[in-house]
Amino acid sequence: LRSIDMEYVIDKELIEHTCVEELAESSVDKHFPGGRKICLLHLMALVGFLSAEQAAKMNSPVYDVIFENIYTGKITEGSKPLADLLGISGAQIKFLKDIDIPTDLERFAECMRADDFRTYFPDVKKRIFAVSFYLNGLHSWNDPDLDKEDVFSAAKTLNSLEKADVEKRDQSLYEYKDYLRMRRRYLVHLANMQPDDPLYDDIRAFGEMPVNMKPSKIRDYHHKMVRIFNLIGSSDQIPKYSKAIQKRYAEEAAETEYSNGQYSIRMPKDASEIIREGMELQHCVGNAGYIEAMAAKCTTILFLRDNSAPDIPLITLEVRDGELRQCYGFRDKYNDVAEIHDFISEYAAIHQLQIDCVIYSV
Repeated sequence: LRSIDMEYVIDKELIEHTCVEELAESSVDKHFPGGRKICLLHLMALVGFLSAEQAAKMNSPVYDVIFENIYTGKITEGSKPLADLLGISGAQIKFLKDIDIPTDLERFAECMRADDFRTYFPDVKKRIFAVSFYLNGLHSWNDPDLDKEDVFSAAKTLNSLEKADVEKRDQSLYEYKDYLRMRRRYLVHLANMQPDDPLYDDIRAFGEMPVNMKPSKIRDYHHKMVRIFNLIGSSDQIPKYSKAIQKRYAEEAAETEYSNGQYSIRMPKDASEIIREGMELQHCVGNAGYIEAMAAKCTTILFLRDNSAPDIPLITLEVRDGELRQCYGFRDKYNDVAEIHDFISEYAAIHQLQIDCVIYSV
């Protein structure tokens, strides 16, 4: 079976009036005009494997997964019916519609029959959804696997997601899975933190972060967790790059900083100030890349302040290669104050900077 090319086709007329003729329609390659070509490997799967035949006749979305398992040799028992293969009854196969079925059907069946999954997800439709979420979360190339406890603790949210609109559900599932992985690593980081660690209080202030939430809140919590990890990553940069940034401040601040009485532009004095700027304004300037670039003199990060509240972040600027490249406020919003536009334009003119970003938008 595996020695035959997946794209190998034959003329449909070759099997006319044979015992497999009735199965041919499921194997017709739609790319050929008139539907006169048959994918031989699909036909062989149908002829030799009851589960594939049943899935094709039911037009079940699991057919492609079954076929992949047959082709790779993971399914070898041709007489096993579809329901036994999946660990569900024939009537429950309809619940597979709109579900991203995992490729490991043996594990899928084991989980569907397992007492622990039955306990946390007694409803079969919700169990199918939860088992698929669990198995599709294994063996990610860049993150630790989800484990059963992650899935069981998230039962409330998963049950709500199963009922959600399919078109909106996929993105929520991706973000929720990513959130659970980051949450596990975050809790480990919290447990190992020491009081003298950089940004100890700031990181601990986020708390433990919930497992369950309304589907409508998943994106917000995912974004919050991303902010936490940016902060954790940036905190490692404080002892590494602060001296270089302090040196830049001592050498360049007098020439770089500027005030017109109402507003001021100033340089960060160390790495922690850059991190706090990004944390307060919830944008990316606090990430490790900007800190390293600032220390290496590859870019210049500047803070725009209202002189009536000099300690409150307002606008963050980036200057690079003689150009003003970025100008963002809270959550990357553009400046909408005309007086600030005039002040930035004045600063750029004095320091001979080209403006290559939006400095005013309403």
